[in-house]
This record gives sequence, structure tokens and C-alpha cells, in this order.
Amino acid sequence: MNLPECFELLKIATSPGDNQQNTPSTDPFECLCKRLDVAVSCNAELVEILDTLPELEDTIPGRYVRLLTACLKKMAGLLEPQPADFLISVQQRTLITASLEFLIAIGLLPCLDPGVGVPLEKRSSLVKSWSRIADETKRIGQLRLVVNCLMQMIACNETIKSIILIKFLGDLIAADEQLKALKSGEFEDRFEKIYEDVFRPNLIRELIMLVSGRGGTPPPPWLRAICGGRLSKLLVEQNGLHYLTQAVDDFGGADFWSDWRKVESIARIVSSRPKSFSGTGREYFTNISHQVVSLLDVNAEKFGPFCALVVLKTHQVVPQVINVEVFDRVLHPIELLLVSVNYESFDGTDLGPAIRRCARLLILPPGQTIPIAKRLIRLVPVLLAIYADVQQSISPLKSDLKELLASIVYRSGTEPDRQAVVLIDALLDTTVDAHKFTLSEEEKLTITQGVPSSLVHEEVVSEAFEAKTNALLSVLESFPTDGRGEVIAKMMYRSLSAIKVDDVTTMTSSDATHWEDRMKQMMLLSMLLERFQDQFLANWTDMLGVVKEVLEAAQARSENIEFADDSNERTIELALAILSASLLSAEVADREKFAVFVPLLCTLQSHPKASINESAKSLLQLFTDYLDIDPGLIQKGVTLDSATSSRKSKQHACMAEVVRDLGDPLEAVKGHALIEIGRRVRRRDPEFLDHFEQLQSAVLVKVSDVHGPARARPGPKSQLRAGPGPGRKINLGPEPGRKICFERKEGSIYQCPTLIA
Repeated sequence: MNLPECFELLKIATSPGDNQQNTPSTDPFECLCKRLDVAVSCNAELVEILDTLPELEDTIPGRYVRLLTACLKKMAGLLEPQPADFLISVQQRTLITASLEFLIAIGLLPCLDPGVGVPLEKRSSLVKSWSRIADETKRIGQLRLVVNCLMQMIACNETIKSIILIKFLGDLIAADEQLKALKSGEFEDRFEKIYEDVFRPNLIRELIMLVSGRGGTPPPPWLRAICGGRLSKLLVEQNGLHYLTQAVDDFGGADFWSDWRKVESIARIVSSRPKSFSGTGREYFTNISHQVVSLLDVNAEKFGPFCALVVLKTHQVVPQVINVEVFDRVLHPIELLLVSVNYESFDGTDLGPAIRRCARLLILPPGQTIPIAKRLIRLVPVLLAIYADVQQSISPLKSDLKELLASIVYRSGTEPDRQAVVLIDALLDTTVDAHKFTLSEEEKLTITQGVPSSLVHEEVVSEAFEAKTNALLSVLESFPTDGRGEVIAKMMYRSLSAIKVDDVTTMTSSDATHWEDRMKQMMLLSMLLERFQDQFLANWTDMLGVVKEVLEAAQARSENIEFADDSNERTIELALAILSASLLSAEVADREKFAVFVPLLCTLQSHPKASINESAKSLLQLFTDYLDIDPGLIQKGVTLDSATSSRKSKQHACMAEVVRDLGDPLEAVKGHALIEIGRRVRRRDPEFLDHFEQLQSAVLVKVSDVHGPARARPGPKSQLRAGPGPGRKINLGPEPGRKICFERKEGSIYQCPTLIA
């Protein structure tokens, strides 16, 4: 008998007859078994092999298993003398694969306990009815027969070996463990050799699938324990965690690593020390920790969430191991910057990966907080300083820093979770102290060149703080729009709270540090107002409480003429700017919330400083007309402009309406029209850009009218300050996106909204 004849028999064994009449009572497998029996009986060599095989149950499946085993053994015997790499055609491979599927489905699966492997009904539709073999002796005999046949085929040819170890590895493992459970270990040594040779990701994949209960029935405890022990040994091997991710890729699909529930299930397995692990818990977790750091370097983008969850869950068990083996290793290159003032002395190849690792360790599901957060917050001033000093906008280091800073402050999503809130609070506390980062001597010389020695410290601090704050704002610009507004509003709220007037003692304090901190908070608040004109408007309600406190404090001290403090007046001006911006963004249902500010604004009309006085008057006019606040709420004796505006909507629909509002007798409407021009030009509105010269002429005509001075109300980016000198200058700029500023001539009532793109 030759190989072609063997393959012809395999074709008969796996293909129902072409002329077979199928009826409801017909068992196609029984007909297949009869055809194979006839073919084998005609060959003396196969009959001889058949006589050497042990007897099985006298059933159709039992007879079929013996017949198919005889055919496969004969084929293996013919291939053994051939070279190990003897070529087998594609058609022959298909026949071998189909034969193995039949052998395992009919001969192996009925011998396995429930929950071990995948049951026959999930594997074949050809067999109409089947039952498990209950007799333990018969189970062992049939398992031995099938496993012995598979072992012989593995040894006869490399192609057949690869077919079995790739496609049927899980069935082979199930058969081995079932034989051990039945106290039959004659194949144990051969199986151990197979486990050593097989591709690690394939072995891990099959072990995971065996304990996952694919057939619907949970695997028995003994199988879970055995597979868990083998998995633990594989995980602590070199690159074991990397092999695990490859195995998960095979059966999990492309979306597996983006599903938090699935990722957490794998992370839970890895972060739990197996009972079967022979070493100590510290040895296991140390090994896993090292592999987590290495895996972040392999593909941080893909496996970052998995690594972060493993670190988080392992930290709950052995925090000291994670602190030393993960956090210290990851943060060491960055924390060195706290010691040295010259970050450029460090190799970017070390700093860049460290920054990427930190960013990935912050990616966690909602409600989870990474233990590394406090240490990262301590590094924020340094990171901001580096970000501000990196000149190349496309530098990999700068992009990595931006990602890390954004991850520290706010992680991607529509709502900030618990971690984001904690980190934002800590970061806002840190930002004010960012100037304490020591500059190198070269940087000091560059900044202070030509500056008197008495001003060196002040100049250095100012430059450093401004650079770091700009870096922070640049990071905020990378946030999702939904989350950005909330973060900005919180920062503005914190800054305004820090600089509000508390009491006379505090206000007259000579403590230089106190005033320096207040000035820095004012700078941060001003920069926020300038850069984020629109984003914070949807989150104005939280700031109204602080604005109210500032104005109440100003009201209580408005009669103290001897008291004069530019920084306190600046605080009031900023509060009025925020109030006006919040008013414009308020919905109709929220208008009544602003009524409490009317008495406070009335008091401020008599404030000693003209700019605050006029701002209060403009806001009162805006309250009366723009939001229809009841004039009866205003204190007796306050005179408001009786003119009314035909414009009561919150937005200007077209350029013609904006130009019309420039001539409105109500100062608040006129000021808002000027602000609307700046917004439209900055946003490159086609209508405004096409008629830019015409629009500029209209502004010049309207504002230069001495009988109707344009005292615009403070906009969301207003900066209220004394006029710089005589003369009037109006500059809309030839290009969209430039500053729009208005300066009034000396002696007139002054108000200057500054709109910055």
C-alpha cells in the first residue's frame, strides 16, 4: 500500500457518498462508517493493523475510530522513512486536517469530563447523536488509542506536526490532562517535550481558552488548577508577558485592548500570584513588574491600559514592590531633573521613553487613581519648564511632554473622573510655585543681560513663571473641547479665590511673598481670560460665588478713601470681567441668578477709581436692557440711561447688524458689537473678512464720535487699566487674529477691552 492509496482512504473516511439519500431517519455518519469499513476490509495491510488495535465499544463511533486510526497509522508508517521535511501537497494537507477533526471529535471528546475542551455538538453537525463514555476503563483505553495515534503522526512529518500543534493543540492538552486525572501518565514525558517545543503564544492562548469554558460548561477545578500553574510558569519566563499579549491578540480580536472589562480580566490574572507558583510572592511580582516596564517600551500605545491596570492591581497587593520596581525605574530619569538645573545634560533617549511610560501609566478606566499621581505632581514644574524651553514645535520630546502633562491634568473623555479632579487640584497648587524651578546660569545671563542687579531676581522669576504658565495653557489647548471648559473654569475659580480681598490686615500686609503670589495668580487669570475666550463660558456658574465675595468686599471698603491698592483694584476689575463674560453666556432660565449683583454694582458706581466706576455703570445698563433685569431691583437714586435698544438677542446674526449696534445709544450694546467684530475676525468669518475695510471705516466713524463715546463693557478678555497717554488709537489690524485694542485720550472716561486671538 502506498501514500496515494492512503490518502484515497482518508477521502472516503471524511466524505459522505455522493449518491447518499438523506432522509430524516438516515444517520450520515453511520453510512460513512459502513463505506470506510468496506474499503479497509479490502486491504490486508490495514486489516493487520486493525487486529493490533484494542477493542472499543461496539458502537458506530467505536468502530469508526478504530478504522480511521488504522488508516492514519498506516500513513504515518509510510512517511516515517521519508525526510522530516517531505513535502505534502495542499490537497493532502486538507485531507489530513479533516481526518484529524473526525478522529478528535469522535474518538477524543466523548472521553473528556464535562467542561474539558469543546463538546462535540459545538464541533460537528454530521454526528446526529452521541454520548459520553461513562466506563472509566473504556475511556482510558480510547484516549490512549487516539493520543498514541496523534503522537505517531507528530513524529512522522514536520508538516503534520505543525498542523496538530497549531490547530489541535488545545485538544491535545485536554487529552493529556484528562489522562492524568484518570491516573494514566504514560504519555507525560512526551507531552512535556511538546510543551517545551511549542510556540509560547500558541500555548498560552490554548491554556486560556481551556479555562474560559468555551462549551458553556465551566471547566472542572482540577483543570483550572493545572492550566493556571502552567500559565504562571509561562508568565515568569523571559518575555512571558509579551507572549501573553500575542496570545490575546490571536483570540481577542482587534478591539480587545480597548475593552476595559476584557483588559481588566486579563490584568486580574496577571496581578494574582498563582498558588502553584513555586517561588515567593516577591519573586513573582518583581518579575511581572520588570516585564510591565519592558512591555511599555514594546507598544505603549496599545498595551498602556493593560500595563496600567496590572500596576494598579499589583500595587494593592504589594505596594513596596511596585514603588521600587516600576515607579522608581520609570520616574528616575525625570526625577534627576529635580537635582540638576540643566535638563539638556540628560540623554533624550532616556528622558523620552520615561515620559511616554509615565503618560501610559495614567490611562485607567473611570474611577481609578494611579498611585504615581503624587510623585508626578511634584514633577509638574520641571516638566512645564522643559516644555516651555523646547524650541522645536515638532520635537518628539515636546510632543511626549505635552502628552504627559495632558495625562496628568486631564485624561481623554467627556467628563473628568475622580483621578482628573485630584490631579487638577494638585496641579493648580503647583502652578503658582512653578517659578521656583532653578534656572541655569546660562539662562540667567540670557534673561538678565543689561538688567540692573537689583531687578535680576524679579525679572528671572517673571520670565520663568510666564514661560511655565504658557506651557500649561498650551497643554490645556490639547484637551478635548468638552473637558477643557471645565478645567479652565476651575483654574479661573481657584485663581480668583486666591486673590480676592479678605480683610484689611491681609490687604495692607507688607509680606513680599504674599503679594508676589497674588500677582502671579492675577497673571494666570489674565492669561486664561485672554487665551480661552469661549471655552469657559459654559462653566461660569461655579465662579459667581467668588465674584460675589470680591464685590461684597469692595462694597464694604468703598468708603475708605484713604485705602488705595492697585492689586485690589485689579482684583475687582478681573471679577467684573468674569461677571460680564458669564452674563453673556447665561441662558434665559439663569438670568435671575444675576439679580444679586445689581446692588453691588450700584455701590461700585461711586468707587474712587474711574475705570471701576464706569465698568459698573456699563454692567448695570447691560443688566437692564440686555437681560431684562427688573429696574426695580436697582437701588434708589441710581440713574440709568433711558435709551433702549432694539437688539436683545445674545448673538449678532450678520455684519449689518453688528455695524448697526455700533451706533446704538446704549454703551453696553455698542461695546458688545466691538467685541463681536473681534470674534468674527479671529474666526475668519468670510462676511467680515470680505468687507474688512468697510467695517474698519464704520468702527472709526462710530467710535470717534465725541458726543457718544464708546465705553464698551468689559468683555470676556477685558483688561481694565489706566490709559497710557494722550491721543486716541484704534487698531483692528490688517490681518485676522491680531489684537484689537481701543485707547481713549487723556482725561476722558477710560475703558479698554483687549481681545486676543
